[in-house]
Amino acid sequence: DPGVRAVAERIAAVQGPEIAVLESWLARHGGAHLPHADHAAMPGMATPAQRDELAAADGPGFDALFVALMIAHHEGALEMAAQVRS
Repeated sequence: DPGVRAVAERIAAVQGPEIAVLESWLARHGGAHLPHADHAAMPGMATPAQRDELAAADGPGFDALFVALMIAHHEGALEMAAQVRS
């Protein structure tokens, strides 16, 4: 779906610079970027089974699953941000 593709392109364009800012902060404050395997316990992260399901999907099924997983992912990011803000 062109709308889903546009959202994915927007996410890619915005997340790259945000990741760079956060990595820079970690470098200045003696932190380390965690490998992807450590992200599994974070709120909103897709499980290996969900990623496999997405990889096997196509067409409208792929679009719907991608959107659902991205919503959960962004909700997880909001949850973690709320923890930092409180």
